[in-house]
Amino acid sequence: EKILDQKQMVPIIAKQIVHEHHERVNGKGYPRGIKNLNVSSRIVAIADCFNSLTSERTYEKAIPPFEALKLMITTMKKEFDTTLLERFIQMLSKN
Repeated sequence: EKILDQKQMVPIIAKQIVHEHHERVNGKGYPRGIKNLNVSSRIVAIADCFNSLTSERTYEKAIPPFEALKLMITTMKKEFDTTLLERFIQMLSKN
């Protein structure tokens, strides 16, 4: 975020997404705990979470895509924009 703030050629919306993509619509995200996220940040938050859950990490094993979606729908449902989460799932089901 600090690096992008120094770059004039980076669109403001890109900076805002970087700033907000770990925030959640219920205010339980980080680093600021804000709720009023722009729609682009809400979309990236869903994609980022799905990618994190389905990717091998040094501290956590990847889980299958279906399990990741199930977790996001049940345990994490209030963290995401429900309509956008449904559209994300629909988009994945078309492949």
